[in-house]
Amino acid sequence: TDPGPGFAVAKTTNPEGFPTVASAFTTPAENVRGMMTSNARLFALSANHLHIGTLTGSSTSPLVMRPYWHTGFFHQYNGCVVKDTFYGFTGDVLSRTLADNDADSTISDRVKSELEIYVPQRTFVGHDARNGWVTVFHSNHRQDGGFWVTRAISYNYKRGKWNAPTELSAAGADFTVVGRATVSG
Repeated sequence: TDPGPGFAVAKTTNPEGFPTVASAFTTPAENVRGMMTSNARLFALSANHLHIGTLTGSSTSPLVMRPYWHTGFFHQYNGCVVKDTFYGFTGDVLSRTLADNDADSTISDRVKSELEIYVPQRTFVGHDARNGWVTVFHSNHRQDGGFWVTRAISYNYKRGKWNAPTELSAAGADFTVVGRATVSG
């Protein structure tokens, strides 16, 4: 469920204790569908924006939220963070933040025809830190023998190259992606 449009900044030694004046809200006020952090930035995914939160250094208002991308997300797994760069699937394209936090969708130009058939509600973005890949999974892409197959395409951010799409299936069973996680780095 959506947690609402606000964030509360708590003390690291007491996460339940925070002053209400230290709250920050998405502008425009939109329920947050997911969030990720990287160093001193917070990426909040909503239905219509990617909001970015930054620390201010103030004890009374330690966090400020701003909308950056004017395109939205369907769920919390439509994006991932690689170092300080956010990668997000918004509709039919994979975009990433640049130094000024603008959306760079040019990385998807070569695979646009592949990504535009992915249904955003069934699309998950994951990070393979060991090998330098951002992978876009399209769950329930098609059926084979009555069982669901997931299709995945990966972008190597170290080399700036796309890998060929791969289909993930299991003999006599559905292969349905319902989430993602980055483990051990």
